[in-house]
Amino acid sequence: MSISKKNFLYNILLTILICLIIFSYMAFYMPKVYLEKKSESAETNALEVHRLFIENKSYVNLNSLVKEGMLSYFVPKGKNEIIFSGMHFNSKVTVKDKNLISFLRYMENDDFKNYDGDEFLAQLNPIKDELLKELDKFVYVNYSKKVEDISEDNILYKNFEDGVLIKFESSKDNTIATNLILVSKKPDGTYISAYPYIHNSITDIKSTVMSAFPVIFLLIAIIVFWLNKLYSKSITDPIIEMSKFTQRSEDEKNAQYDLEIHTNDEIEELSNNLKKLYETLTDNYKTLENNSKKREIFIKATSHELKTPLQTAMLLNESMINKIGKYKDTDKYLPELRDKLSKIQILIDDLLFMNKIDESPVYENLDLALIMEESIDNHMDLISDKNLNIKVTGEKIDYIDYDHFRIIFDNLIKNAIENTDKNGNIVCEFGDNIIIKNYPTHIDDKILKKISEPFVSSKGKSSSGLGLYVAKNLLEDMNYDIDLSYENETFILKLFKILQ
Repeated sequence: MSISKKNFLYNILLTILICLIIFSYMAFYMPKVYLEKKSESAETNALEVHRLFIENKSYVNLNSLVKEGMLSYFVPKGKNEIIFSGMHFNSKVTVKDKNLISFLRYMENDDFKNYDGDEFLAQLNPIKDELLKELDKFVYVNYSKKVEDISEDNILYKNFEDGVLIKFESSKDNTIATNLILVSKKPDGTYISAYPYIHNSITDIKSTVMSAFPVIFLLIAIIVFWLNKLYSKSITDPIIEMSKFTQRSEDEKNAQYDLEIHTNDEIEELSNNLKKLYETLTDNYKTLENNSKKREIFIKATSHELKTPLQTAMLLNESMINKIGKYKDTDKYLPELRDKLSKIQILIDDLLFMNKIDESPVYENLDLALIMEESIDNHMDLISDKNLNIKVTGEKIDYIDYDHFRIIFDNLIKNAIENTDKNGNIVCEFGDNIIIKNYPTHIDDKILKKISEPFVSSKGKSSSGLGLYVAKNLLEDMNYDIDLSYENETFILKLFKILQ
């Protein structure tokens, strides 16, 4: 679908969808939610008034809570008294009529868990007859007719703390008349509260809500027009931003592609492809730049370091050839010449190791403990000369390049051998991390802080000082890092995987 057609369809669907959702909510769901919230609010308010009446036996100081029509009364247990409280009055009466007293005892013994209409009327009728007799003294009733009204009635019981809430509902034509009766039985008597209220007709609520629809529709139209403008901009703006970025990247060597384009069309696809391409080129450039810097630093430092042993070796060789002074004793100085040449060989080997940085690694699932044992075998002569005790425990399977870790372990083991006293110990532990310990050894605190830098060694001139530097750089290629510590004549190396 073309962008112009999608833009037109998007606006139509957006307008229809928003209007349909709002209209459906306003017409069908909102009135029901409104009535439910009103009912919950009434029950909460009635419960609070009832609780405070139990505490105070009065509505005094409850004006903010009491609603029109609320009434509470308290009947002390075994007494013929009733304490009334309403919105505008508080009173206490003493009951004399025996039928009313009997009704009070009935109410006192009723747990109000179930409503028995026949029993209730049997208790109430004698009181009704007495009231009619008294009424006959003042008026004459010509006729009385009961008006039948069709309505839906129901009773709902809810328990709360130490009482019960009885909810009488009568509904007709979507209008609900409700009477909440709350009863609490206490050791000192019975507490009863009543709260009658009427909900507006759902039809009236709907008509009120729907009268606001024209204003809402106008608001929707404005929003849709505004969104349409934004959407149109979303098509052209990303293209402009990508064009600006390509121009900026020509001038900025490390420009970061920070465009976030989400249009779900060809523009987003183009942006994602451009981002991937640029990130790949940037990563390759950074890798090449980083490796170039490493090689430059390493080669410069190695070249400088090679000069001293090479010049010394040449001087020794020339002096022994010409039998100058003390150098006539070739048996004494030939081993010294060999040591100088050996150091030169070590520097050349380390230089060749650094070439591995540029090679593409071949990843396999390998046991690093086995690679460590190979490295140890390569240095058995040095281990035997110093009579060192070396042990490898555990295993660690990881997806790594064999050559990288062979060079890493060769350098670390050689470094550990050189820096461990005769008859000392080297322990290699493989698990979640790789721990290499060698002891006893002696390292100056100043040396420890920069021991992983090139040509820094705890053995001074007897070591090239490149072992840890080479290992650290190759570990970075394998997403590993190294942590160094020294305590109680024990040097500890911890190799751990960097979480990505």
